[in-house]
Amino acid sequence: MLLPEPATRHWRTDEFNGSEQYDAWAHLLNEAFGSWDVATHKEPDFFASVSMSAFDDFGVVKCKCDPCSGTRKSSQISRDDKEFLAIQLTLKGRENVRLGDQDFNLGPGDIMIWDSTKEMHFSVEESLQKVSLILPLQRLKSWMPLRWQKAARKIEANSANAILLTSYIDALANQNICDSRLKGEHLSEAAVALLAGTVDQKRRSSTTLRRIQLEQVKSYILSNLDDTELSLSEIARVNKISLRYLHLLFEENHETAARYLQTQRLKRCRRDLENPLMKSRKIGDIAQSWGFNDAMHFSRVFKKAFGITPSEARALTD
Repeated sequence: MLLPEPATRHWRTDEFNGSEQYDAWAHLLNEAFGSWDVATHKEPDFFASVSMSAFDDFGVVKCKCDPCSGTRKSSQISRDDKEFLAIQLTLKGRENVRLGDQDFNLGPGDIMIWDSTKEMHFSVEESLQKVSLILPLQRLKSWMPLRWQKAARKIEANSANAILLTSYIDALANQNICDSRLKGEHLSEAAVALLAGTVDQKRRSSTTLRRIQLEQVKSYILSNLDDTELSLSEIARVNKISLRYLHLLFEENHETAARYLQTQRLKRCRRDLENPLMKSRKIGDIAQSWGFNDAMHFSRVFKKAFGITPSEARALTD
């Protein structure tokens, strides 16, 4: 996305003369969704509106458009400087999509997942309204290095995965993410955590819902790690489950909720300690910013987790 970050941009075709509207739309489509070869529009009038919010490496694009079509082939794909992932929720209208050798028909409530590495064709059949999350493809690859291509491409409306993803997309679409305290990486991690639940759906049994709930809980934790008062009770309350059930979700994955929360905070501490831009910050200040108020306890659990002390981790930047 070609916006200064963080930034929000609102755009409409009626800001242009009639003969310029469709060309302006084609240009904006390339800004928001990578490089496309947009088909010629034969009708005299064309309406589209777009609202784009970019925050670090994460973006939210709200789009309305009249019927149109476009294609991404190898020549267009090669123009993109970064690989990205798009999670697209259809709100109104219908769209046909061909991704690789697969065809999809999308209607209200359906979610489409596509990435910038594959050839693609879209055709909007009737006036369309959708919301898309744009994030680095590497986020998905790092979660599932061997299975990322197995993530579902279409998630049917009203399925368990669709309900969770729709809630997250709606929440982001209805607020200005640029004004939030979250970072782009937090928003991306939460999206990918929910998306990870779509892998190998056909082989899943009655444990599917618990697995999705666990991923939802983990995404909430990752999105709120900078809250030093974050507790297991608060995590359970916000996710509308009991504290006992929270422990059960993690136990079935052979871990504990407390250990997961601590491990993620320790990872953030190590990241900051190894960041040259934070060289001037005291180790204790970094620890406290991620919820560790006891210096001795922090040093002990940090060394147990990584095999080195916080001071030795900081020395790695020298």
